[in-house]
Amino acid sequence: MVSKHRYITENPFTYVLIGAIIAILAARGYVLIIRTNFSIGGVEMHHVFYGVALLIIGGFIYFYTNQREKRGIARFALFLFGAGCGLVADELNFFTYNSSAYSLIQYYSESNVYSDVFLLLMLFLLFLIGLNIQTKSKR
Repeated sequence: MVSKHRYITENPFTYVLIGAIIAILAARGYVLIIRTNFSIGGVEMHHVFYGVALLIIGGFIYFYTNQREKRGIARFALFLFGAGCGLVADELNFFTYNSSAYSLIQYYSESNVYSDVFLLLMLFLLFLIGLNIQTKSKR
């Protein structure tokens, strides 16, 4: 009989979920502590740009990796993909629910925080569904 710990570590959504949680917490912490955006040539680099880059890099690495032989690289790619999802969703939540002015008060508004919590709950639900499918297929 296979332990539940093994089912969790073999579930790809585990790494996507962990990446999204860490990315959202890191982005929120960065905005709270630093309060400025990095700019290149006068263009402000919001964390949606980093998120899209992580989505592309993580996706390419995952699809071009042999998951059986290079399991660690595939898990890292899933982590990057999850981090990209978290960064993009966090920035889109802000622009959806707030005006174009970038302020700390609006960034931590109830609707923006609730949207991030909803995103994480949906990722956790996908994690549980994948875990349930995986445990049924092993029986």
